[in-house]
Amino acid sequence: ERLVSAWSAEIQARDHYVLAQNQVGGRVYAHLARAEGNHARAIGNILKSQGLSPMLPEPTRAKTRWNANQARAEGVKIEKDVIEFYAKLIKDCPDPQILRVLKNIQNANHRHLRALGGVN
Repeated sequence: ERLVSAWSAEIQARDHYVLAQNQVGGRVYAHLARAEGNHARAIGNILKSQGLSPMLPEPTRAKTRWNANQARAEGVKIEKDVIEFYAKLIKDCPDPQILRVLKNIQNANHRHLRALGGVN
């Protein structure tokens, strides 16, 4: 169940970065959108290997037009939230293969936070 939540969070993060890139531009958002898509695929592959096929979450939609500071602040919040979430997943993961994937994604989450100018 928590892996499904991780998969959903990765898709929602990807959608945020696509919207941010479309609204404010910047290569960082395009890069982050690609990376989050890769994370979602990695988690999706784990879910498929366990016989699960979760439903796609509703796409993230901006209610207002973001400026660069708002897009960055939301990205920082997203990354901090997923870092905290993955820390719990990693702590409780008994499977070494899944653990390796989670740790790789977590390392990327820390890089994403730094790329957005967040503290870490």
